[in-house]
This record gives sequence, C-alpha cells and structure tokens, in this order.
Amino acid sequence: MVPTLSFNGFSRNDFDNCVPSENIRIPINTIKNLKSLLEPKIKKLNNKIFGRISRTKQQGTNIYNDWAWLYFNTKHPKGYRYSQLTINISPNRLYIGVNIKRKSERLSFQDWTLQKKNLSKYNEILASLSGREWIFCPPNSTWGEFESQRYTTGELSDMLRNEKLYWINAYFERDDPILRSKGVVTEIQEILLELYNIYAISSGIPTNTQPKSKQGIYRQEVEYDFNKNTKNDDTRLQETQRFIESLTPDKKPTSFNFPSKRDQYSIKRVALGLDLKQYNFVQKGRNIIIYAEEKTTFFDESTYLDYVGFLELIDRINMCLKLPPGFLKTMLVNDVSDARYHSDKESQGVFLNLARYKTNKDWIFWLFNVAREMSYMRKRRLNYAFINELRNFMILALSVNT
Repeated sequence: MVPTLSFNGFSRNDFDNCVPSENIRIPINTIKNLKSLLEPKIKKLNNKIFGRISRTKQQGTNIYNDWAWLYFNTKHPKGYRYSQLTINISPNRLYIGVNIKRKSERLSFQDWTLQKKNLSKYNEILASLSGREWIFCPPNSTWGEFESQRYTTGELSDMLRNEKLYWINAYFERDDPILRSKGVVTEIQEILLELYNIYAISSGIPTNTQPKSKQGIYRQEVEYDFNKNTKNDDTRLQETQRFIESLTPDKKPTSFNFPSKRDQYSIKRVALGLDLKQYNFVQKGRNIIIYAEEKTTFFDESTYLDYVGFLELIDRINMCLKLPPGFLKTMLVNDVSDARYHSDKESQGVFLNLARYKTNKDWIFWLFNVAREMSYMRKRRLNYAFINELRNFMILALSVNT
C-alpha cells in the first residue's frame, strides 16, 4: 500500500529557525515535505519540470543560509541560473513567486508581450494577476521592505515591461492562520499557476491555460478634487447624515466573528493643476500675502474680512499642530479646491483656499483639510496607512484644542 502524503502547514518553529546555523535544516525539511506534494501537480503543466531544495550552506562556503527555499524549472544542471517558480521561507514571511533570472529571459518575455498575436493571452495574464496582491522586487533588494498590493491591469502591464523586472512574489506573514493549515498547499499551487505562464514565456517553453482570478479584475477608484459634478459641502454632509439615519438599531448579539482581512484601500486622486505666484500688498494697514494664479493687489470689503477671519482660523490650526512659521499659506483659486500640499527640497507647506473659506468657515473642516494634505506628504498612496496617518494628525490637533 502506497503511503498517503500529507502536509500540515508551516509552524512558527520553521520561521524561528531561519537562522544561519544547523537549525536551518528544520525549515528545509518542511520545504521537502511540501515539494513531495507540489511537484506532481506542477509536472502536470510540463513533465520536464522538477523541484530543487536549498542547501544548508551557501554554495562553495562554510556559511549557513538563513532562508530555506524550493524552486521549480526545467533546467539541469545549474538550474538556479535560470528563470524559476519559487517558494522562499524567511524569518517573517513565506514568499511564493517567479524569478526571471537572466536579462535575455526578461527581454524574451517583454518582447512576447508586445506582439499583437499574443495580446489575448497577455490580457488573460494581466486579468489573472490583478486578483491578488504582489510585490515586484528588483535584483539585490530587501523583500521585507516591500508591502504587497493589488494592481490594475494597466499598472501590471507597466511593471511587467519594466527593465528592472526580476522578482514577482505573493507572500503570507508568518502568523497568517492559513500557514498552519493543509489548505496552504492549495493556495501555494494556485499562486504558482497564476505565475506559470510568465515563467514559461521567459523560459521558452509552452504556456498553459491561464487561471481566472477569483477576486475579479482590480479597478482603482478615482476621487476627483474637481469636476463638473463636484458636490458642495452642504450636499456632502446631507448624504452623510442620510447614511447615519439609515443605520439599523443594534439587536444586541452576544458574540461577533471578524474574519482575517487584507483589504486594499487604494484610491487615485486627481486634482487641479495650479500655477501660483506670491502677491504682497497693504490694505487697511495690514500686510497681505496671497498666492494666486492671477495678479491680486486688492480685496473687496467682503474678501478682506474673510481674509482676516481665515488668518485667525489658520493661527488656531498652527497652534494645535505646532507647525513651523509659514507652513500654512493662503491661496485664492477656484472654490472647488480646498487645500493642496507642496513639498520639494526647497520648501514644504500646505496652501489653504480663501475662496473656499467664503462658503465654509467651519474650523474642523479646515483642520481636516490640513491633516489630509500633511498625510499626503508622508503617504502618497491613498491606502490604510494614509488613513491611520490622517487619524494621528487629527488626534494631535484635537488633544491640544480640548
């Protein structure tokens, strides 16, 4: 009777023993067990493919490896010099990916993507990859510094055609529950199948049917700071109020279950282009400094009073956040814009729009705008890290004001 092969997942012990010592044998042995299950499945794509396991020591030295890995390809001997499907276990993550080793292999793949006859297959690859989070790493990079994310098909195409294309990886953090389960084998297999055709095209071997994404094609949400349908502040607040009113009463359940999530909050911001110049003038004995696109040397009475009130509000925000002098500046542009940050080697600051203040004088509204723009300065992508940064600025400001 043939014994049934089993794999119960990765233990924390596997990650803990990714150290440069004899203990590296522990994750290597786990990888060997995984190989025995995966290899027959990968061979169904190409029966010439086989897997190889990392050694305990770096080749030709007495230095222990601190990662364990498994790779699949059709090359022998010295298969490590060629493109490969890979599984790497590090102290903190399990990586599953494809490595396009040689420049000639990368160029071969990228040339394939540009040929009209391959367009349909290429679009299938892009749609498939769009359903999962990836990291794209150039040679000699530190993988742990990269955070995975989903990409649109357009973004994926740009990255696959980039001259630095080398590693593409999905990963699981060491404490991800799926790593402790038998289901991890299926998950790893699915990732390798999604990447197989990139490996095959780079290696000059036949492609296979590209699996469809279970998550669907990722489409980035776009938030416009302006357009012809831009809603005014009152309309936005009314919509928010209606949402609050639509919430249902709590039925007082006694237990809750929150499944693990890897949600991606990624929004593209589209904002007006501005070409601001500084204008200085004196009005009613007050020095006025305003940034505008059109020459401005005088305010009518209403605008002057708004300017004075706006400066008082700005001083309040300055006090709450302890901002450096001159960081917050006043601009006068189209009233659909509220605030914009500027950051380069010479200066940093946030410009607040006097024209918008005319229609909305709420100080929390302006505090939020400042916090949002400062968050952009630190986190250029609208994602969960951005939201947390925004929260931190608001907490700092409101803790001073209360």
